[in-house]
Amino acid sequence: MKLNPLGLASAIMAFVSLALPWWVLTVESYSLSIYPWGWIGSGITVYRGQELSFIYIALAFIVIGGVLGVIGSFRVGKNGKRLLIISGIVAVLSLIIFASGLNSFLVRTFVKVKSLFYSGPFNGGWSASAYLSFGFWLALVTAILAFIAYVKHPIIETSEQNSK
Repeated sequence: MKLNPLGLASAIMAFVSLALPWWVLTVESYSLSIYPWGWIGSGITVYRGQELSFIYIALAFIVIGGVLGVIGSFRVGKNGKRLLIISGIVAVLSLIIFASGLNSFLVRTFVKVKSLFYSGPFNGGWSASAYLSFGFWLALVTAILAFIAYVKHPIIETSEQNSK
């Protein structure tokens, strides 16, 4: 069995991205961080229920991508290669679902913050900033590494190559 280190690194990064915020809103001394598993906020009201259901869908996709990346990294041949490309695609879908769902939520919910990136006045004249954060970008690197691992993945085990 030959390990694909890029695929394994990609899978590990997928899981690490879950511990980091994917989007952050800061208003004066208050902040709101949204993760694929939920949110942490101080002083900013977050709407529950189906308003933020997209984060749980993004969570499912990034976890599936990580699991497929681990399995594909240890499998040699076409099956392992196929799992790595699916891992990359699922990671990209996680990013698309998170970004589009969050943007839709922002447009419906906030008066001033109408996009994923914002810097300027907030309700009441406070200064605010909002941006996609480290977890989101790490998930993007996860997808890129999964695609590179797919390209570099061995099709035939080295012991089979030596016997031919």
